[in-house]
Amino acid sequence: MTKQQSPVCERRLMDPAALLASAERRMVALGDLRVDPSVSCRSRIHDGRVRLMAEALRTEAGLEPLVVAVIDNAVTLIDGHHRYRALLATGEGRTAVLVLPNVTDREEARWLAFWLHWRAALPLTRKERRLGFRAYVEAGHHLATRFGRLKTYRTIATELGLPKSTLWHWMREEFPSIAARMAKEETDASAHAKTSRRKARDLKAVRHHANQLALLARGGSLVAVEARDELAAALRRFGEERPLEAILAAPIDPYSF
Repeated sequence: MTKQQSPVCERRLMDPAALLASAERRMVALGDLRVDPSVSCRSRIHDGRVRLMAEALRTEAGLEPLVVAVIDNAVTLIDGHHRYRALLATGEGRTAVLVLPNVTDREEARWLAFWLHWRAALPLTRKERRLGFRAYVEAGHHLATRFGRLKTYRTIATELGLPKSTLWHWMREEFPSIAARMAKEETDASAHAKTSRRKARDLKAVRHHANQLALLARGGSLVAVEARDELAAALRRFGEERPLEAILAAPIDPYSF
């Protein structure tokens, strides 16, 4: 079940670079870090990559800080599992970390672990990206507003850089009830757009004919009398409150909705 969202007007994904820029840098003991498998986005650790990082550390080359969040009062590793293993292998006691702000639950932490790796040097596998999509939804990022309106597949595809067709299939398989809601909202939006376009065409036509009737009604012929009657009837149907004489006296654009 998707967790409740904090009040926001529009939910947008923060760029990973901006997210890291907002983090607080600290030095912590490796022994104080908690490694929670439920937060990791990687299905396995690549030993070769760990060895390369360990060799870099032995030659005093620096590594990027680990990314962590405080969850249940524990400093939990979010990003940097290969670096963490390399630090352990070289006997490092302390390391620099970036503490992400406002991350207090596992759902959001798990999604951020995927998001920080979404365009990483070691690409996520298709299976890992699907798990990342699941984390995205479970963290509530498929919601567009605090009122529960859903983002469209187009918006999600733009955010995640995945094809709409892939997202459509994953949503149906992973979250069928949300997929059904999205289908209904998109159908309703399409129907509303068609209705709005039809109303706009109808109003344009009515306005044109009302203008023609108003011009005819200014004369004194029998046609003018009939035109006045037709115009008065049209005004009543469309809720016009101005007196007929005031409309006929208008010098330009005598009838406007």
